[in-house]
Amino acid sequence: MDIRLIAAEDCCVIKLSECSQQGIERAILSSVLGRVFVVGENNYYCGVFSVDSCDTFNNIDNIRQIPVIISESNLSDRSVTEQAIKIYFEKDSCKYGILPVTNNKNQLIGGVSYTESRWDKEKIACLTRMAYYAEKKISLEQLFISGNCKRVALWGVDELSLTFANEMRHFESVELLGIYENKKRQKYINIDFLNYEVNVNFVNSLFDILNLNADLIIVTDWTARNIGKHTVFKKNKAVYLPDLLIKGLNNSARINSLVEHNYKVEIETHGIKLFMVRVPTEKDMNIPIKAPTFEKEDRIKWFEQQWEVQRSSTVFQEFSKAKSKLLKGIKKDNGLIGYINFRSENLNYINKQRVVLNAPKEYENTIYLIGPCLVLSQLHFDDKTLGYYVQEKLIEQGLKYRVVAFGLPTDADRYYWIELLKRQRMDSGDKIFLFDQTNRQSHWDLDLLDIFSELYEQYGADFYYDMPIHCGKEANKKIAEFLCSYVEQHQNVSCEYIPQVSEQLHYEKNTSLSANPQLKKYQEFIQNNAIHKMPKVGSIVMNCNPFTLGHQYLVEYAAAQVDYLYVFVVEEDKSYFKFEDRIELVKSGTSHLKNVKVLPSGQFIISALTFSEYFDKANLEGTTIDTSLDVETFGRQIAPCLDISVRFVGEEPLDPITAQYNQSMKEILPKYGVELREIPRKCLGGVISASRVRKCLEENNWDEIKRLVPETTYLFLERKYK
Repeated sequence: MDIRLIAAEDCCVIKLSECSQQGIERAILSSVLGRVFVVGENNYYCGVFSVDSCDTFNNIDNIRQIPVIISESNLSDRSVTEQAIKIYFEKDSCKYGILPVTNNKNQLIGGVSYTESRWDKEKIACLTRMAYYAEKKISLEQLFISGNCKRVALWGVDELSLTFANEMRHFESVELLGIYENKKRQKYINIDFLNYEVNVNFVNSLFDILNLNADLIIVTDWTARNIGKHTVFKKNKAVYLPDLLIKGLNNSARINSLVEHNYKVEIETHGIKLFMVRVPTEKDMNIPIKAPTFEKEDRIKWFEQQWEVQRSSTVFQEFSKAKSKLLKGIKKDNGLIGYINFRSENLNYINKQRVVLNAPKEYENTIYLIGPCLVLSQLHFDDKTLGYYVQEKLIEQGLKYRVVAFGLPTDADRYYWIELLKRQRMDSGDKIFLFDQTNRQSHWDLDLLDIFSELYEQYGADFYYDMPIHCGKEANKKIAEFLCSYVEQHQNVSCEYIPQVSEQLHYEKNTSLSANPQLKKYQEFIQNNAIHKMPKVGSIVMNCNPFTLGHQYLVEYAAAQVDYLYVFVVEEDKSYFKFEDRIELVKSGTSHLKNVKVLPSGQFIISALTFSEYFDKANLEGTTIDTSLDVETFGRQIAPCLDISVRFVGEEPLDPITAQYNQSMKEILPKYGVELREIPRKCLGGVISASRVRKCLEENNWDEIKRLVPETTYLFLERKYK
């Protein structure tokens, strides 16, 4: 709580006899904490003019009455503070900013101020938002350029205005005229503004700023937050800073558009197209808002029609629960925001993707759908989603694309959407369709308004749930037809083809580990374990959960192909068998091979840091993942330390996640002079796999285990489990 006593000479006061329109306007512009005290003869207190309640100041009818503190002696009387506390807390009068203090004769002797808690919260919110933009390297200059504001002044001296002014110093197209404050408040400001590299000027009133011909005045004083609504600012715009940074949807749209525009410019030089797709709102379509009259019975009927099942059925009940559970599970991790992985019979969401059931195994390019509810299709079964219909249409048209549908929380800043796209391995010819609503964006490449209007004409409000972006399956079909028709028409548009796009687009991501001090330690560790120079050095990375005859066969085969072989055992302890047991089994099972050395993988080869999906394979079936960080780290940071020129892997007919990893290595490792060799798996009544051994262990089938693992592994398992 910050209660301050304000001397009479530091309050803003106007005599009743001077209350003409011009006099009141000048007084308001000179106000202290948003208030002007009105006095009559002999300093008799009459009331206040309030900055936040007067649209015009043309007569004395705008004088307001607010609580008055009465002092029997002087302003510093203890009872003044006690009365102020009582008024502020018992009468909830914090909004007054400054209250008048009078003596027993109702003569004004000063004022008492209180810092409203909402004021502090808004400042914190603004400072947090600015730090966020700085971290994401989003320039706020766009807010001013798009509004044609080239000369800007700030009103109010506090941490917020000083921090914002420091940020503005870096703007190339905007001139900061300085920070201004009322002279009467100078001695009450205790912040050390001298150490900020901006000019602070104390003037008589806001009227002095008007004479500067500023294009925009930014107010950080909460009590003056509504000053821009008044007629005196017809020529010069004034805006409250939290409204500029946080509350204004138009400003959010400008920032989003800036982020997306910069990304669009970047990727289109590599032959990848990004299309901003506008999803209309009720206002755009000039139709009534459905939600207020959308009763529970109407909602259930809508779902029955969309899902083609009765409300009493088990399928209906299970999908309703699945939908609710999915939407409650929002998670932020590794600089991205999405829903948590979720599996059910008819709704599957993995790795920030709504699973596209009919995605082909063979394709030439990828179409990325990214956006909120429309792409998430949370109101539909897996075979009725937008992604499903787009893929179906592409296959019908013979277009060799696969579809990836990133359905994300609508409240997440669009920076996170773009960041997710940046982490995908894209190739020339890929296309991105980013769906959003009018109030979130200010630039569009494609517009769904005609489609939605046509649907409304045909089905009425039944084509969507409670708002157009929550549309039904018929809308999904129409949008899919529209997109695929557009893709077919524009798939041969010429663009500069640059191979290995991911190396250029994802350089920042893939080199981000290079500054990690632990990486340097790990590099030193493996270099200390390196042998002398050999003509050909190979490597294998294995989890060995546990070590099988299949693993042993792969190591023996690889060791015969090179002069020396390093076997990295996955160190992340997220497997059935502990790392310390797994690495000992590998050492024991390969001890007969003299040109083999077994090493721990550390946290930079198939780890939670570089390839976390590896440890969640059961939940990732049917999804596309990005393994480039792990592969790039190995090629760029690990292989050179040991002169590795070839990496061996076993063929992967069973595990789709590992199969995607192998494909990624085929594409990336040759850039770093590392050859990838894929070796057929050893079979014995089927592929020998660690999961097969674990199943036998659970079934206590020791005869089968003995057929699948080396003697060293069998003795370990027998000792520990039999």
